[in-house]
Amino acid sequence: MDTKEMKASFSEKGKQLKEKMKKVNVNTDFVKNINKEWFVENRKACMLSAFAALSLVMILVSYFALSVPIVAVCSFVILETLLCALLNNTPIWVHFAVLVLQAAAGFYFEAVIFIVLMIVIYIAALLLLYVWTKEVN
Repeated sequence: MDTKEMKASFSEKGKQLKEKMKKVNVNTDFVKNINKEWFVENRKACMLSAFAALSLVMILVSYFALSVPIVAVCSFVILETLLCALLNNTPIWVHFAVLVLQAAAGFYFEAVIFIVLMIVIYIAALLLLYVWTKEVN
């Protein structure tokens, strides 16, 4: 192979590589825009999925690590979510008072770690309801 053929071959491969790079750049920009738009459009479903995953993790940690019966753990998760939903339109200080009362009950009943896990569920439910009720333009 002489130098002219090698230059032509490299030139052709360079053009193919440039075409591939253009396609990759366009595709990554397109994917980034779709992901941003998709998350904005489906923020409620994303937050609900995150809340469900967090609840499942908290249930499993409470059951396996703390040896709390599964029915009690699931009942507490449901009660925390319902309490947060019932207090949805109240000022933030009411939620803070509820969290302080829950922490005090945890200290009183000597179940601090379990109550901390349930406080995390309450805060996650609060964030879920905030995202769910917030209007995005």
